[in-house]
Amino acid sequence: MSPEVVDIICYSRFSAMRKFVDIGANLTDSVFKGIYRGKNVHSDDFQAVLSRAFDVGMVKIIVTAGCEEDIYDSLSLVKEDERLYCTVGFILRDVMSLRKLQAPKYISTSLKL
Repeated sequence: MSPEVVDIICYSRFSAMRKFVDIGANLTDSVFKGIYRGKNVHSDDFQAVLSRAFDVGMVKIIVTAGCEEDIYDSLSLVKEDERLYCTVGFILRDVMSLRKLQAPKYISTSLKL
């Protein structure tokens, strides 16, 4: 039996037994569109990534929005697939950007959405 067939059998058995929820997916990251550090490295594989996740037992994914731009991108994503949800919060590495974006504005925008 080839390694690929073994992988498929293992994934099938594994996904039949377990169901998962990803509680912090950064799906708005440009890497899912094939862009790494501003360079286009491969074609957009976002749907393929989602398909693989759902194929192995992921039942829901909570998209994390940690900056103002991510809020709108996250909302767009969750409107496309009923298995996607989103949260809005602060990511510590982005705290400095909140100063530039005016944190009160970010918070009020988040609450309205």
